[in-house]
Amino acid sequence: QLVEGITIYENIFDETISGSISLKDTTNILQNGPIVGQEKLFLKLATPQSSPNEDTIIDYTKTPLDIYKINMQYGVNESATMISLDFTTPEIHRNSISRISQSYRGQPHEIVRKILRDPNYLNSTTRFFYEETSNLMKMVVPNIKPLDAIMNLSIRSNSKKFSQSPTYIFYETTKGFHFRSIDGLCS
Repeated sequence: QLVEGITIYENIFDETISGSISLKDTTNILQNGPIVGQEKLFLKLATPQSSPNEDTIIDYTKTPLDIYKINMQYGVNESATMISLDFTTPEIHRNSISRISQSYRGQPHEIVRKILRDPNYLNSTTRFFYEETSNLMKMVVPNIKPLDAIMNLSIRSNSKKFSQSPTYIFYETTKGFHFRSIDGLCS
């Protein structure tokens, strides 16, 4: 009953999703909680439907989102305050505190999967959708953030199915991470 609105931002040019949740606070949860911007947000959204399934539900109960900022706070009336909290996926926090310094060999989509799943780096359990790559690659990652390494791989990847597609894009939706060529998205 406190939730006034939830906005989730997905963009194929951003590595992770982000969003905000607006709350109508009548119990002063910022002080009584207290909410400081390091909390976990367990979120599950669905529209009424006859046969719900994994593809029609947004579920962040197994991998909760990270609240990273109290965006705004203003009084609605004498007994209520409107609060907006910004959130993102935990992978962006892990990306900011880890760096990769190692070499990889193989197809780019396999290297991306290794970086995503590695417990020393992103440690992601989010689903991973990919389009197979055709090129084999040797890559030395020189002390850079995991998502930057993935973006470098995106530029150098070639599609197995669409031979004329020069680059891949890496992004996240509410269903998982995607590593696809632009031609693959268009088809």
